[in-house]
Amino acid sequence: GVIYNGKSLQKWEVKTCNTTTKLWSDQVTPEAYWSVCTVEAEPAGRYYRVDVLFEPNVDCSQVPDFPAQLNTFFTSNKDHYKCIKNQQCRLLSSDSTCTDNANKTITISFTMSQLVTMSDDSIFEAFDQALDIHIRIGVFVLTKSEGRKRSAGVVKATSYLDTSWIDCEDGWGRVEERCVQCPAGFKSNKQTRYPCEICSGGTFTSLPGKDECTSCPENTSTPSNGATSADMCMVLCNIPKIINGNTFPFVNFNVTSDQDVTITCNSNPSDFHDTSYYALEFGQESVVKCATKLPDCYRTCSLTDLPENQVFLGSYKVGDSITYRERIGIKCSDKSTVFATCGEEGLISIPACGKEIVEEPSSQNIVWLVVAVSVSALVVA
Repeated sequence: GVIYNGKSLQKWEVKTCNTTTKLWSDQVTPEAYWSVCTVEAEPAGRYYRVDVLFEPNVDCSQVPDFPAQLNTFFTSNKDHYKCIKNQQCRLLSSDSTCTDNANKTITISFTMSQLVTMSDDSIFEAFDQALDIHIRIGVFVLTKSEGRKRSAGVVKATSYLDTSWIDCEDGWGRVEERCVQCPAGFKSNKQTRYPCEICSGGTFTSLPGKDECTSCPENTSTPSNGATSADMCMVLCNIPKIINGNTFPFVNFNVTSDQDVTITCNSNPSDFHDTSYYALEFGQESVVKCATKLPDCYRTCSLTDLPENQVFLGSYKVGDSITYRERIGIKCSDKSTVFATCGEEGLISIPACGKEIVEEPSSQNIVWLVVAVSVSALVVA
């Protein structure tokens, strides 16, 4: 077997693919280092595409019969193109094109199809070598025509670009120069020259070798791409966007309703290190279950200096940050207490008090006074 994700085994490593479990011999789960293994087969087709650039001062209208000329050239020189002579490849005349370039040159493109031994990629290597020689020595030419008359003039090929690919059967995909059966959770690409595609969210394939993914029942989806069973289709929660913060898992991820979602509020836009700029509402936990509406983050309120007739109750002090809807108490000089709540935009309004606070004598002063009186009395006596 081969590794589906395209990683090549080193020459000194020997592994066996279990075609039942789709795991390698030393693999416990698909999440281990090696990917799932799968079956490989000979390609359904092998192709060689060539784009040939010709000399200037010619356009496509002067070589209207270029497909026939290409066919004649390769047939006449089949001793050099062994795959044509041995009926191992053929020119796809219907796939030949001519393109006019901006610099008064033309590009003739054609495709060769391999007919036998699809697993042998050396056949087109020999074709490429012969083509390269013919272009370099100037014998790969096209005859130009002027109007309805054929001219004796020819135009020579000057360079070329080539590419090759293989086609695979439906339910199979390409990995390097091999066809592999698409494993469960994947499907073949519409263009079978490409690798298998993973099934997108909300779809699955439970068996290998599929060319389409099956959709989940209505109102259900899969937590991730690559689902391998209908059991993975479930009612999911799509993580919504929150204000002034981020979530993990991220926004628009589909998770089960019992999935924990962690909320992190943004930092100060002007100071990345200031993480107290935004916070969740007072009393709100940062880890919640997924829901259609998650808690937002709000501007915090900064406690500033109070008037002389007010002091904060509890441990609050100037410079502290309190969260949205957090309520604090403030003691007034008239012994009354007022309360203030952090607003949605980071604003807090402190209610006014009456008289200024009169500082009460400390216990140290009181003790000193008692001692002084006692000493005086003793002296008098």
